[in-house]
Amino acid sequence: PELFEAHLGLGIALDLQGKYAEGRKHLEQALARATDNTRSTALGALAVASVSDGKTAEAAKYYQQQFDMQSTGDALEGAASTANALGRLYLETGDIESAERWYRTGYETSQKLSGLPVDQVDLWQMRWLHAQSRIAARRGDAVNALRLATELGALVSKNAENQKQQGIHAYLLGYNALYLGRPATALSVLLWSLLLQGGFNFERLQNLGFWWIMRPMLDRLHPDRAERAKAYRRHLVYFNTHP
Repeated sequence: PELFEAHLGLGIALDLQGKYAEGRKHLEQALARATDNTRSTALGALAVASVSDGKTAEAAKYYQQQFDMQSTGDALEGAASTANALGRLYLETGDIESAERWYRTGYETSQKLSGLPVDQVDLWQMRWLHAQSRIAARRGDAVNALRLATELGALVSKNAENQKQQGIHAYLLGYNALYLGRPATALSVLLWSLLLQGGFNFERLQNLGFWWIMRPMLDRLHPDRAERAKAYRRHLVYFNTHP
């Protein structure tokens, strides 16, 4: 195949099959055939494929190119997302300073977006709090990791729309527990998560499963019975994600 779409699709498929070298060849062919409108897509696919293949430096190079292209064009939201992806790459490979720089870049880029609905403004704020909390945990700063996670939890609980993001809060609590030297707590979050779909229903879908996995942390955060009941109700609203 000589079409951009054919090389891109085949490259992604081969990467998902674990055939990294072969997949990257097709993705590089896609990049060579990309137009101005499709180049960003090819760069993003190559970045993800490089991560899969353990080639961190190459992934960072492709993400950087993608960010530069998006930030100089009319794609600031994409640029903010790419900066966050680069921050995540650096954080999970132990370069915490670079991670913080790129997560900050992502957040600052998102602040340049105009006309966003309130829930999208909140979503970018959640992402920034989430990143800062994970960075604090990786630095061993339990106080700030908890403070930022609590701020995130309050923002998630703000309204029904924000509560659709409750899953990111649960993930954060487990992540921080792992990197703050509490593997048993992290494992507990994981094991409880296995029951996420145990109470699936047609009215609020996975709300019962989500409440179940969050209950131990809610009990710890809200020793007062009345406040704990309110927290329970906040976590029993409509909640859905993919299986």
